[in-house]
Amino acid sequence: MPIDWQHVFTSSQDAGKDAAARSPLREVVECYDQALNALTYDPKKPETKIKYLEQAIDIRLNLRTALLPFGEFGRILKCLREADEFARELDDKNRLGEISGHMSNYFWRSGQPQSALDSGNEVKQSIESVEGSFKKSSLEVLSDYRISRAYHALGRYEDADYNAAKAMETLEAKGNNRANDRLGLAGLPYVLACTVRVLSLAELGKFTQANPIAEEAIKKADASSQPFTRCVAYFGRGILNIRRDIFPGAIDDLKKSHKICEEENIATRLPRTAAALGYAYARSGSGNINEGISLLEEAVKKADSMRFKNSQSLQLAWLCEAYQRKGDLDKAIQPAIRAIRISEDHNEEGNKAWANYHLGNFLNKIQPKRGISSHDQAKSLANKLGMETLKRKIEAAARTSTP
Repeated sequence: MPIDWQHVFTSSQDAGKDAAARSPLREVVECYDQALNALTYDPKKPETKIKYLEQAIDIRLNLRTALLPFGEFGRILKCLREADEFARELDDKNRLGEISGHMSNYFWRSGQPQSALDSGNEVKQSIESVEGSFKKSSLEVLSDYRISRAYHALGRYEDADYNAAKAMETLEAKGNNRANDRLGLAGLPYVLACTVRVLSLAELGKFTQANPIAEEAIKKADASSQPFTRCVAYFGRGILNIRRDIFPGAIDDLKKSHKICEEENIATRLPRTAAALGYAYARSGSGNINEGISLLEEAVKKADSMRFKNSQSLQLAWLCEAYQRKGDLDKAIQPAIRAIRISEDHNEEGNKAWANYHLGNFLNKIQPKRGISSHDQAKSLANKLGMETLKRKIEAAARTSTP
């Protein structure tokens, strides 16, 4: 009896969606792999070509989302390119917009924020040609969220906050049911957008505005029981506490985020979360500086092995300060220099400002005039980008440095 490959495809795809709802991440990948294999064996008939192409696109987008937490970027890029080819054959504007949004995410993770911004804007340009208010609003959320992250990576924090707020407003306008839609993202878009706002407002020094958004993100994330969403929400409040110099609170939040990453094998979040936790340990004065350095070193190594460029410059700058606080000055200089180079190569102006600040702190110990020069460069960028938090730290350092 011949195998009904269409039935195998449908049942495997449904099993993947059920697993995604329960969040056993590796099971989701296995189900979607089975569905993709079944579709490959399903006979292609002229009368079902459109249906086949639509299924071929959707299963690849589902698989791409399932692969994301594991950091399998080679397979992700392959899925997106194949989906794009099929969508262009169909001239399917809705799916082409969705694919552009996911390409934006790929560029963001690989340290290409301008390309990420361009892809996000491609999503926005496709919205007018999409039929149906539900599909339009979904693409609006996707484009605004992707654009917000690209702006954050570029150091344009006001623009990042504005676009993330637009994504939240679109979801809120559609009612509570839409706030729980994943829209093809690894986590709940409402919580993810909240976190972009928290990170951006923290750089702008708007702590009072950021704090309730961080609390709302954690409340919604915990209610969802979705690991990726919870990991991101606790990370966001952890970074906010780092920028506020509240290191015990940062450690509590980042330990939760780090634990989720390890238990659920969320590889894409692990380097950034481990680095932030390591830096909080190094700054806390609680005697955990060796553990902090170990976490930072491992995070940098892991990000390098994954070719994950986004925020690597900031992680290296944190490692510089951790070495400095331990008194290991011979090791401190190289991470700072590399941090500046990476931030320049990838057009991360905000991270470049922080890298110059941390380098200046180090140089103040051995070559004060060069330290002042590095702080001046950091301050110039901070003024340009509205980074009030960094400006306050530079001013405080200037009061205590030796000319």
